[in-house]
Amino acid sequence: MLFYFVIFIVIGFVLGAMQKNVKIASVIIIAISLCWAVVFGPWALAAFVELMIGYALAKYLAKEKEHIEVTQNVELVDKIGDVLIRDEVTRERQKSNGFNAILDKVGSLSVDDLRRELQIEKISMQQKT
Repeated sequence: MLFYFVIFIVIGFVLGAMQKNVKIASVIIIAISLCWAVVFGPWALAAFVELMIGYALAKYLAKEKEHIEVTQNVELVDKIGDVLIRDEVTRERQKSNGFNAILDKVGSLSVDDLRRELQIEKISMQQKT
């Protein structure tokens, strides 16, 4: 009996791993159970349950594998996002360093000269973007 238990669970598992369409898999499981009923009568009910256990196990493991892949993809997207954020922060720092250089350069200028320099820098930054 243990032999048949293992056999039908393995068959159900293989069926679940290979057949993606649930309706077709259900028809195959029912057909196997009916054929088994012709040979062994009421034991076909046990065979049906064993086939379903194997099938469900295969689907569960496939879902777990998919979950792991999705988790890895999310982690990859997070890493890419971190890199992009770091690049953006670096660009902003470079812009602010350029602005600080202007302030150092114009530290001794009058207010009107400073406004003129800032306006020129603002125009040049707009042209770059």
